[in-house]
Amino acid sequence: MTQLDRYIAAHALRYFIFAAFGLTALFSLLEFVEQLRSVGQGHYHLVDALAYVALLSPSKLLQAAPVSMLLASLLGLGGLASGSELTAMRALGISERRIAGALFKLAVPILAVLFLMAEFVIPPAQQFAQAERTAKLSSSAPVHGGDGFWAQADRQYLNVEHFGFGNVPRDINIYAFTADGALASYIHADRAIIRPDGTWLLSEVVRKRLHAAQFQTEYLASLAWHSFLPQQQAQLLVLPPDAAARFGIGPPAGTASRALASKLSSICSRCPSPILAVAGSTAGALSSTDFSSAAGRQAAERSLLTASTGTGPGAVVWRGQKEAGRRVELGGRRAARRRADPSA
Repeated sequence: MTQLDRYIAAHALRYFIFAAFGLTALFSLLEFVEQLRSVGQGHYHLVDALAYVALLSPSKLLQAAPVSMLLASLLGLGGLASGSELTAMRALGISERRIAGALFKLAVPILAVLFLMAEFVIPPAQQFAQAERTAKLSSSAPVHGGDGFWAQADRQYLNVEHFGFGNVPRDINIYAFTADGALASYIHADRAIIRPDGTWLLSEVVRKRLHAAQFQTEYLASLAWHSFLPQQQAQLLVLPPDAAARFGIGPPAGTASRALASKLSSICSRCPSPILAVAGSTAGALSSTDFSSAAGRQAAERSLLTASTGTGPGAVVWRGQKEAGRRVELGGRRAARRRADPSA
């Protein structure tokens, strides 16, 4: 990357940072206002809402990246144009393609950072935020231990020892107690399917119930159990296979190459499109510059003069700009003499 490319990219990067953090703050504020409706439900307090919004801020930054890049490119080039630096670049023979190419070079490290965020930061942050929010909103008290899961409510205790392929609950134990603390029933199931209404369809069930001071044992192929878990919390246990792989809580839904290609396509579809739009608008804006008029020539000469003396915004320019400025001036004078005396 040349000094000119770094200079253009630095202007765009400065505005990209401002725009990205500004839009992320705006999206986070809207999310926080939305979370205020849930404050007071269960054990969900204001601090929990702030923590939830903070954990989701990386995903908001990823969403704001395309618009931020578009604004950064427009504002960065607009700042250069306001100081007549774009005019000086065109006067020195810098093509539109090279000026727009500096923006594409800036997109490469930005895409790399976004990919790393989407791969290692956003999925665990979203998973933790959703799990904590659902746990706080629930009247039950879920506890995670390794791959297992504990929850209790209404004198019932649910234990899922682990999750099998496809994030299916396996080795489920359900304990029910009476009001005086005595064990009323015990259910063990090999696996369960959680239906959309929250009902658990248990398979290969062993049920023991206390009757006349003795336990009666039943062996059932299946049993529908109405769970005390809220529907939102139950949905966290049955994420789709691709989501489970993305969050790192189950076997991968496909091969690693397909997952990598999916993430790359998701991220790449966000950022280059605004950059392409900016490149097109940049080319149109640069091509509209008229160097044949006296105003255009005067603006170019002023920009080159301030750049060569180091007193204006164009102080950072490439080598040989003084000689190029002289050539522009001599070319203008020769053209004026030819117009005045065609026979010369």
